Amino acid sequence: MKQPKVLLTGFLFFISCLIQIKAQTTSNTFLVEAEEFQFPDRWMASNEIGVSSGAILSVGQTATPNANAYTAINVKTAGTYDIWTRSRDYPDNRPGTRRFLIYVNEVAMSQESGIHGQDGYYWEKVGTATLDTAETLLRIKDTRGYFGRCDALLLTTVTSFNPNLQSLTALQAFKISPKKLESIPPSALVAAPYLPITSSATTNAEMNNGKLKLQFVTVLDAATNLPRIVSTTSLYNGGQWTAVNTGVESNRIFLLHEATPDVNYIGVNPAWENAAGMSTFQSMGQTFSVFDQANGKNPFSAGQLLLCRATSVIKISDEQINVTYASDSGYTLTGIWKLAAGVNHLSLTLNYQATATGYYSFAVAALQPIAASAVKNVQLPPMFQYQRLPSQPLMVPSALTPQPVSIVETTVNNTPYSYFVAGALSNFPLEWATGETSPMGFSLKNESNQVQPLAFGPILGFADSKLNTGQSTTREFMIGALPSTWDGALEYLSNKVYDVKDYRKQGTTSLTNAALNMVDLIKNDNASGWDTNMKGFYDIEQDPVIAPVVVNTSPLMLLSAAVLGQDEDMYLKRALPAIEYTLSRRGYRWSNKQGTLYTPTESSLKLSPYSKEFNVAYFEGLDKLTKGANPWLVDLALPNGELRTTTNSWTEKLAAYRMTQIASWLSDAIRGADLFLTNDVYATKTTALDEHGFYNTSFYPNWWDLMDIYELTKYSRYLTAAEKSAFYTIAGIRSYPKVTTNQQTIHPGNNYSGTTTIWWKGTQQYRLGYPRVAGDVQEKQVAQDLVSPVGLGFEQPVTLFFPKAQILHVYMSNWAPNLLRIFQYNNREIFQTYARNSIIGRFANYPGYYARGFTDVPLKVDYPYVGPDVSSIYYHHIPSQLAFSVDFLVTEAMQRSQGNINFPYSRQEGFVWFNNRIFGGGKGKIYTDKEATLVLKKDLVQSSNPDVNYLTAVSENKFWVIALNESANPAAVSLTLTDSVKVASNSSSELYTNDNCTPTTTLMNGRTTQLTLGAKSVSALSFPLITPFTEAKPPKLPQGMYTTTIDSHWGTFYAFRIRSPFGWDSIYAYLDTPPLENAEANLTTNLDANAQQRVAYPYEWSLKKIPYDKQVVLNLQLTLNGVDKNLSVTVNGTNN
Repeated sequence: MKQPKVLLTGFLFFISCLIQIKAQTTSNTFLVEAEEFQFPDRWMASNEIGVSSGAILSVGQTATPNANAYTAINVKTAGTYDIWTRSRDYPDNRPGTRRFLIYVNEVAMSQESGIHGQDGYYWEKVGTATLDTAETLLRIKDTRGYFGRCDALLLTTVTSFNPNLQSLTALQAFKISPKKLESIPPSALVAAPYLPITSSATTNAEMNNGKLKLQFVTVLDAATNLPRIVSTTSLYNGGQWTAVNTGVESNRIFLLHEATPDVNYIGVNPAWENAAGMSTFQSMGQTFSVFDQANGKNPFSAGQLLLCRATSVIKISDEQINVTYASDSGYTLTGIWKLAAGVNHLSLTLNYQATATGYYSFAVAALQPIAASAVKNVQLPPMFQYQRLPSQPLMVPSALTPQPVSIVETTVNNTPYSYFVAGALSNFPLEWATGETSPMGFSLKNESNQVQPLAFGPILGFADSKLNTGQSTTREFMIGALPSTWDGALEYLSNKVYDVKDYRKQGTTSLTNAALNMVDLIKNDNASGWDTNMKGFYDIEQDPVIAPVVVNTSPLMLLSAAVLGQDEDMYLKRALPAIEYTLSRRGYRWSNKQGTLYTPTESSLKLSPYSKEFNVAYFEGLDKLTKGANPWLVDLALPNGELRTTTNSWTEKLAAYRMTQIASWLSDAIRGADLFLTNDVYATKTTALDEHGFYNTSFYPNWWDLMDIYELTKYSRYLTAAEKSAFYTIAGIRSYPKVTTNQQTIHPGNNYSGTTTIWWKGTQQYRLGYPRVAGDVQEKQVAQDLVSPVGLGFEQPVTLFFPKAQILHVYMSNWAPNLLRIFQYNNREIFQTYARNSIIGRFANYPGYYARGFTDVPLKVDYPYVGPDVSSIYYHHIPSQLAFSVDFLVTEAMQRSQGNINFPYSRQEGFVWFNNRIFGGGKGKIYTDKEATLVLKKDLVQSSNPDVNYLTAVSENKFWVIALNESANPAAVSLTLTDSVKVASNSSSELYTNDNCTPTTTLMNGRTTQLTLGAKSVSALSFPLITPFTEAKPPKLPQGMYTTTIDSHWGTFYAFRIRSPFGWDSIYAYLDTPPLENAEANLTTNLDANAQQRVAYPYEWSLKKIPYDKQVVLNLQLTLNGVDKNLSVTVNGTNN
């Protein structure tokens, strides 16, 4: 038993809770979830950790608070009810400002919610209400227009009841569902039917480039008995012209007009407040009008919708047709259609000159609508893919979509057929992108709620949509079709419309040097945010009001850095503590105090070597990187021969095969991977996702490991599935604005903010370089290709997009080497382009996480040391940034050498999309040398050209330098070996290139070799060593894990003997118990008679540099409440 005082206190608290609950029934206490309000109005439902039922209602920042959420409940017991709300406050960040007010039957409560002053969510009693047994109407009114958040409401007649004394789980016993009220939606749009095209239609004009054909024909409008000019569009494929629907008109043009539109964002979508967006309901004998989010977000209801039909058509040339369009009410606009040779898209430039001051927007519907049942796939990044569609028309603003396209894939005559609309590059100026300055918007539903690619521009109500009388607005749209699946269309648009090139340059330093700089950074306790006692990197987002939280996202990379760098200090300072962390902590994130988000309960503080987050792949890597000297890891990785997790993941089975070489694991992995293809990669997915999911983990299949099983089995189905899935990754990577060779101004007026949140470092609020000082950035001219966002991805739609601020990309491009691996096997240029644009020339050290606005500040070598932090330096991301950088370097060498360079790998996976190959666990091949050991170490080689990346390796008689030219042009480079490399000056070296795998001889000039490298090429130089390199193979340690059960208080004593790659062992030991009061644990050993005392949790010890053959006796003396216990455990070594 624990200390009696603690037990008694906990027991009395538990009994008091039981008494409170027993005194109540669900007839006199009601819990109403805010996110279940029937009429949310302008409040947004969103998921959140640590709240009731996992979701809340929230509002953003508005100049005029006007959000009123309504719902009704049935009250079963009349009486006087206390009204409680659970809201969020921030005592250190404008406390009491995120307010809202509750109304019960339209009577305001006496106190606003959101003023409790507690950190996080807390229940507040905000008033009382006398209720009859009848329908009761509840309202949540935003009163401040400043980020109000409501989790739930609680109504109770028990005046002594305090919901803060109850767990959220216990309170669920009182949850009720709101009463469903009848509502009247806004009037639906009445859309004009598509006009049929019959054999009697006459052609007015035609363009035909052999791939696409655009015709304007005159047909009879049966409704009016008047002739109409309409367009048709056909695609040539398989010897014939085809269309989605050859029987109806295509390419409808609309003009939207409103004198004074009221547009705001709800979440990530624009919404317009007008009669078309309002619903009504009745309660208490009154009629209430509320904003209907779905209808308010319908872009066709934004203003007066005017269908504009062609009234005159003039063919200017074989590549241009000019058209005049007019609405029935007299609005006139012009369109210039162009069809260039050899392309699969039409250009349409629309122009409107205002006859009256107001707001105007074009809407273009590409080709024709199709039935939802005929849709094979859609792609409107980042929100809609697979068969996911909005329930009705919804606009995705261009600032939200990294690829401004709307694509629909169907089948025509058993052939995949993708048709699309996109913006022209002329619509996207040299701007970073902000929600309210989006030049375009896109949709997958037309005015009749049918599936069809659509584009809007400008967006009605935005500043650029306002015209004074006589002013004009112009937008260019790209409309096209391909006989391919959606990924082929996306590739086409990237290449032909957005003109995405492999444009990056390395600037002032190589990626190799950037990786080496990150290794140095990781070793710096202060700059890397390392907590020695907690064995992890600070999580800057976690408020340490209880205790700091630490994270280890890539422990294998820490070990790899030590092994590749032959760096014992790195092993002692980072890799070994990280290994110990994974042998004891419950997951990637951990704190040493109860009550944090990641250690919410006492049981969550219990230490264990069986965390499900540190999976088989991790232990396979740990085994490989410690040179196979710890075979006991197999039993820890696969306890009782089973996977550590319950997910039955095929990737875990693949890791189990790599670790054990047992064929059944590979067979199971293949079966699992095949199911993954069926149930995920090629599955039907119709449920639309919200903006809160992580794009690269939630919106599409995690395909990274498909390349691993492909390389192992050579089954082409896995490469094909990886290709298909990788296009979802590409759909989330920025493609605009066009990058030119011009200069641009950054930091105008010597100002630049970036991201500015003051995060946490340990127990202190902290942000490097804050408070900012005048002159810490300077206005300057830089090349566009240095600071362009083209090639960057993002985290979540909700963290990418901001209505009034520049959008947030991320530098964490872990997908880059994975994309490059696909290119290695299919030579499809788009994969190399998007891989390189994500990483080349992006950083010289760890650049932080978020990219906001044009800047070169994160490109500085000393950026993570001196700041100012403009990108949010997430300490725990640094090893993962290093991981994908090293992965890219090695993968590029393997890819360019066509397999003549190859190194074994492990996988660090599991933490969001931070999934990369980890190197250093075994010998590889460099052309004819099959015994090469990869080395990543500073001060071995000096390169004169920052465009050249390099890797080094060593074998018995050779020192290798692998040179990778990142330039699109040949590059001259001087490679100088430092004196630490045991190669004689003026030696002859052997040069290997893929043009001729037979080496040529190159003579050093002193310690320097001059090379001219081909564009984007690889070359490998081998130098003869003065003395042979011998790598000691450590003897295997068969038993490394010792477990002793003590009692119900102290729990289990674990001891691990870990054989290092540096010629010695260490022992890590701990008691798995959560914190104890009046407890003391002392450890003595036959190595050191001095006791290592632990008087607070965690009770753990680490002994280092133990000879292989040294038997170690661990003597443990435990004292709890004055009662002593002694334990002795003998940990055996092995013969050398």
